[in-house]
Amino acid sequence: PGQTMKRWVPRLAVAAAAVWIVVAGAVAVPLESRGYGFVFGRLVVDGAEPGLHWLPPIAGRWEIRAVELSRKADVGFQTETELLRRRRELTLLADPQGWHSPVAAMNPDPRVAGYLTGDENFVEMTFSVHYTLDDPTAFIYGMDAGHPLVRLYAEAVARELVGAQTIDELLTTERRPIEEAIARRLQDRLDELEAGARISSVQVVDIHPPGSAVFAFRDVSSARENRETRIHEARRLAASAVPRARGNAARELAAAQAAASARTIQATGRAEAFMATAEAYRRAPTLLSHLLWLETTED
Repeated sequence: PGQTMKRWVPRLAVAAAAVWIVVAGAVAVPLESRGYGFVFGRLVVDGAEPGLHWLPPIAGRWEIRAVELSRKADVGFQTETELLRRRRELTLLADPQGWHSPVAAMNPDPRVAGYLTGDENFVEMTFSVHYTLDDPTAFIYGMDAGHPLVRLYAEAVARELVGAQTIDELLTTERRPIEEAIARRLQDRLDELEAGARISSVQVVDIHPPGSAVFAFRDVSSARENRETRIHEARRLAASAVPRARGNAARELAAAQAAASARTIQATGRAEAFMATAEAYRRAPTLLSHLLWLETTED
């Protein structure tokens, strides 16, 4: 038995070591992910497909990255799950005079969310950038993995575009165009860097004047709305009064033309009767004088 143990112990040790090497160096890459293998810190496996893969243990290591999932970069705020869960409760408790929902911009950072517009007004804007990875290796390992590349470039692009707009445009008609413009220009910047990221969309979460100026801005907006209302009312009255005046003028002109035509016809008839009477008097003055005397007497 002692000799048998001496023969089998080394074999079992070698087998256990072999099993450990196989198990310790193996990795299972899940779906929608890729595996990146390093040997002595050098990338040797670039984006292993889902499944089982192996590298020698100790010298090698694996990093699993969910590269096919959509990613999000928040600019000017941080998403908080607790606030999302209490959305309905917070909305009911919110001040009805407030500018926006209490969860519209969660944990805002005024240093990042503050922008200067083209008409020298301050505005606070928070937005999210949704993107995917075209080249995961270039994005994760070509750039600084700990560097918020997309967020910082999105903030820089947003400042350029907001600085070319007025505050009224940003709060009304230019909200959707500013999202599209940020997405296009941000994609151009990332392509120049060969970052390997593809921008899917940009969504403005909230945009409003600074909190201390909200009520003053509401007063200005109300005054402008009243001005526009009065202008439209005056235009409506003018639009209804002008056609009515033109109709009255046309009616009076037609009546005057009709009266003039009637008088002209009457005068023409009298003139023709007088001429006929004069011609008859020239031919038979005695007889016509007698007839005219009789008519006058009868009248």
